[in-house]
Amino acid sequence: MISCAGTTCSGAGDAAYFAFNGGRLYARGAHATGARDPANGLGSGFVAEYGGSIDAAGADARFNLLAGFTALSNGAIRAHGATAQHNGKAGFYAASGGTIEAHDGITRANCGPGTMLRDATASIGGERMASSGNQAAAATCLAGQAEGARNAY
Repeated sequence: MISCAGTTCSGAGDAAYFAFNGGRLYARGAHATGARDPANGLGSGFVAEYGGSIDAAGADARFNLLAGFTALSNGAIRAHGATAQHNGKAGFYAASGGTIEAHDGITRANCGPGTMLRDATASIGGERMASSGNQAAAATCLAGQAEGARNAY
């Protein structure tokens, strides 16, 4: 268990905040910007994978190459009141049994859908989720990714 509430990570590679293989992150109110690994098509603000879990309530993820919040391979993210904006593929992305719960979550101006499920084993849900301006032009996300990688909140 790692507590990193209220911290900021800018310009990471495949993930700014990463819980893997049963690991847990307490990342409430954390900020992730500019995560990118273009050679592998990766770069998410928050990633929970192989049973890892993240409490990212009130967190913010922007200008990441892939997604703001990504849950894969039975990873779980609690993203209540979290915001995902200007991410390259989706705001919230889940695959292979990954779960994201985002009550009061916001997706805005992502260059893909606000939420994206890669397969039927994954889930993204929450009450009062808000979505606006998604499917934005790729240039709006790509231009900000380099800037977001350089500038903290």
